[in-house]
Amino acid sequence: MGPAFVSLPAADGAAFDALFLPPPRAPAPGIVLLTEIFGINAEMRAAAAQWAADGYAVLVPDLFWSQQRRTDLRYEGEDRARAFELYRAYDHERGARDVAACLAALRARPECTGKAAVIGYCFGGTLAWLAAARSDPDAAVSFYGTQIHRYLDAAATIRCPVSLHLGDADAHIPADAVAATHAACDGHGLIELHLYPTIGHAFMNPSRPTFDGAAAALARERAIALLERCRRAPTAKAN
Repeated sequence: MGPAFVSLPAADGAAFDALFLPPPRAPAPGIVLLTEIFGINAEMRAAAAQWAADGYAVLVPDLFWSQQRRTDLRYEGEDRARAFELYRAYDHERGARDVAACLAALRARPECTGKAAVIGYCFGGTLAWLAAARSDPDAAVSFYGTQIHRYLDAAATIRCPVSLHLGDADAHIPADAVAATHAACDGHGLIELHLYPTIGHAFMNPSRPTFDGAAAALARERAIALLERCRRAPTAKAN
C-alpha cells in the first residue's frame, strides 16, 4: 500500500481528508505531520515520505478543509496570496481539535503501535505546540512555528516532550517573540528550544530561498532523537 487519502471525523460531526503514508515495516510509531500554509504540496509530501521512510506511520491532515479541500499551493503569485487568505481565516483552536482527531485515528490504525507524535512546519509548527497542550501526543516537534508566542500560556498544560526549532534571523518571528518563548519554556523540564544562529525562516524546505542544509540536518537529527526516546519509553497504563 502506498500513500492514500483517508477520511477522518471532525469534532463537529463533519469529515476531512488526510494523506496516510504507511511505514516500511508495521506496526510502527505514528507521526501526524502538520503542513505550512501552502497545504499538502509537493514539499510537504516529500517531507512526509522521508518520515515514513525513517520508519513511521505518517498522517498529513488537510488543515484548511473547512475553507478549501485538499489545499496544494505554490509559494508565489496567486497561490501565495490564497495561502495567506486561508491562513488569516483559520481557527487555531479548531485546528487543535482536528489534530486530536488525527491522533486518535492514527493510533487506531493497525500500522501504528499506538504511540503518535505531532510534527509541524511554520503554521503547522504552531499547531504542534497547541496540540501538545490541548491533546495527548507522545511528543511534539515544531519547526519555526510562527505564532507560538501568542499561545505561551499553553506551556502550563504541556505534559509531553516538546522540541522547538527557531532560526534567529527568521523575519516571521521577531526577536521579542523568541525572547518571550525562551522565558516561557526555559526551566519547563519537558520543553527544549533550539535556536539556530544566522538562520532564516523555512530553513527545512529545499524549495525555499532560506533553506539551510546543515541546519536542516541538525534539526532533523534532534527531532529524531526526541522521537526515539519516546519510541523506547514504556506506554502509560490506565489505572
